[in-house]
Order: sequence, then C-alpha cells, then structure tokens
Amino acid sequence: MTTKQTSSPMSSTPSINEKIQHDPEAASSQDSSPLPDDDTYGPAPEGGTKAWLNAACGFCIFFCCLGFTSCFGVLQEYYTTHQLRERTPDEVAWIGSLTSFIQFGGGGLSGPLFDRYGATVSETFAKR
Repeated sequence: MTTKQTSSPMSSTPSINEKIQHDPEAASSQDSSPLPDDDTYGPAPEGGTKAWLNAACGFCIFFCCLGFTSCFGVLQEYYTTHQLRERTPDEVAWIGSLTSFIQFGGGGLSGPLFDRYGATVSETFAKR
C-alpha cells in the first residue's frame, strides 16, 4: 500500500530564508533598494502660530469628545438616580451608546466630505 503525499501550494514556493541560503547575492540585492536622501524632501515647513493653534484646538476637541465618551458611566449613574429614576440602567445606557456611535460614525461621513471639498462646506453653514 502506497501513501500519496500531497503538498500545499505554500510548501512548493521557497521561503525567503531558503533563497538566502541558496543565493546570498540575490538576497543582498533585494535589501539594497534605493532610499531617498533626507535632502530630497527638504525641511518640514514651519506653520507658525496658525499651525500651533490648529494643533491645540484639535487637542481640545478630542479631549472633550473622548472625555465625554469615557466618563459616561458617571453620567449614567446620575441619570438613573435623578432624572431617569423610573428607567433601568440598560435603557439609560442607550444614551451613551448612541452618542458614541454618532460621534465616531459621523467621522465616516464628514471625513471624506472634508477631504473632497475642504472647509467650504463648513464655511457655507457658518455664513447662514
């Protein structure tokens, strides 16, 4: 009785380590890909005060949004003992879940819009 050995497609392809053992010069030629010099791109631009204000405002926005999402357990406890006394904690938890979904899901819509049209969409709403 003979047994038939089956080989998977992965086993028929030599691995990188096998290539290095058989042909070290071929392996070294793959590693010597030309990398751009640091001078190719030049120095990073200095945005000045406007750039630092944008970075600081972005930090404040994330601090507030993520802080609200992180501390919703405290707010849920307050809601269940005061305003929403007659509701179960499961029902009150939907408030935090829905706000987190809107907060992060809104980025999926507004991000591509901002990438495509820039700030002109938000400027249109600000002028009204």
